[in-house]
Amino acid sequence: PMPTRSTTAGVTSCTSCSSYRPPSRRRGTPTHGTIGSSARNIHLWAFPKAGGAGRDLLEGWDRTVGSVVISDMRAHVQTLPPAWTDRGRILFLGSDQGTANAYSCAAGGGDVRAETMGAHQLVSWSLDRSRRRFAAVVATAVDPGNVAAGDVGREPRRLTCLNDELLASRFIAAPERVEFAGADGWKIEGWVLRPRGFDPAKRWPLILEVHGGLFEGQPTRFHLAGAHARAISQSAQTDVERRRAETRSTHFS
Repeated sequence: PMPTRSTTAGVTSCTSCSSYRPPSRRRGTPTHGTIGSSARNIHLWAFPKAGGAGRDLLEGWDRTVGSVVISDMRAHVQTLPPAWTDRGRILFLGSDQGTANAYSCAAGGGDVRAETMGAHQLVSWSLDRSRRRFAAVVATAVDPGNVAAGDVGREPRRLTCLNDELLASRFIAAPERVEFAGADGWKIEGWVLRPRGFDPAKRWPLILEVHGGLFEGQPTRFHLAGAHARAISQSAQTDVERRRAETRSTHFS
């Protein structure tokens, strides 16, 4: 049998394959702690190739690695390996307050930066060999997903028009964000979806949906079930999210 040895000492779980940094002396891999990914942020760690203790490269960043926005279109997207660049940075996808974007950190750890910004979900992405351009599947609350491409550090440009004809023939309510104080003074977010022909001068029935728990982020999701319910009832809907720790803060765990 081939001899084996562990090169990720000190952590209990690795969520995806690793990525080696030239000249292959260290490797980076997304890992999480003992309680599990639904209650703890997934972070990027670096380990010596020869084995030994690793180091959290995102220490102090109270968000998670991976695109964890889920809906009835998709769920639990595979966490992708980090990508080392020749500019002293490591690229990865991360989630924050129900959105998923591209981020980077210094190769030595810290200095986390958003490389794309927007109320959308980068579901998955692929980088070119230079690690300067990328293609991605991008979804929003009113678009189940299209292919986009761009330069790292800039917003991607949409390349496809999947479902445009269908969506143009239907009423798709765009969520409006609201915020209020919870029982313990925590900031709780919600999203109001108004029905077709909404008139603020009239009284409308309201569906209140408390959803999310500690396992998902919601605002940028395309949700067919919710749209169908609103179409039948002709009512407004408010989604109140018990925000997943991974997309907000471990304070919510």
